[in-house]
Amino acid sequence: MLARALEIVEKAKAAAEELGVPMAFAVVDAGGHLVVVERMDGAGFATAEIAWGKAWTAAAWGVPSGTLADRIGADPSFAAAVSVATAGRFTPRQGALPLPEGGAVGASGGSSQQDEDVVRAAIG
Repeated sequence: MLARALEIVEKAKAAAEELGVPMAFAVVDAGGHLVVVERMDGAGFATAEIAWGKAWTAAAWGVPSGTLADRIGADPSFAAAVSVATAGRFTPRQGALPLPEGGAVGASGGSSQQDEDVVRAAIG
């Protein structure tokens, strides 16, 4: 998993550099455990934690993190309850995709769409 995670992060960095947007990236395994996190120079200090949260969320539900944002948009109390139950790890925002082999990768630093586009380029 580590070799694949490192490969994904390198591809994500290249895609983010192409956009000219500094980002952070996180790859988690199927259990949501952090495998790799990397923050590009110029990315905000919180972006690494947000990328990890998005990746954790995509891995936990097996769907893109943005799908959960769409599903619970009408019920923010559910999101708050799950966030408390998961010690704040639940991050239902666009920008992470599950990996076919298990786990997920998330990005943060651009718009939600840019984050997801970079992740898609990295795993595509």
